[in-house]
Amino acid sequence: MKNKLINITILLFVLTFLPSIAYGPGKCKGDSEYQQAVKKMGGFRLIKDYRVSLSAEKEKGPTSMAFPVSLTSGLRYKFILINNPSNKSKMIMSIFINENKEMLIASSYQSTTNKHYPSIEFECGNSGTYYLFFSFEKAFKGCGVGVFSVSK
Repeated sequence: MKNKLINITILLFVLTFLPSIAYGPGKCKGDSEYQQAVKKMGGFRLIKDYRVSLSAEKEKGPTSMAFPVSLTSGLRYKFILINNPSNKSKMIMSIFINENKEMLIASSYQSTTNKHYPSIEFECGNSGTYYLFFSFEKAFKGCGVGVFSVSK
């Protein structure tokens, strides 16, 4: 009976504290950032959200995440970025014509003026598959959410 009580106590402890360890300080699931982004969509309809979490710095691993997106000519799109408050630097989203980053279509960061924009809104000129790249300024680690939406 005593062993059962100890096992139940350990199980309750693990179930209670394991989620806080997995998503504790410095880690994010992106739920609160997602809610903020949805509130900023305005006259746009949600297509997809991207939960971005980069835990490696320059020397230790990838410094960006890439996702293919299909865009249709003549439609107006809006991409919204929300940073986790614990990030050391801001998240950057760039849209390229291919996965090799050969031609930049748009970016949330203007390097010449060192200015960050909270969203990108544009009308697509050519239908096709484009690539969204998410990274953090100066290749710092961080997390956040990018929301991909289309005009209603």
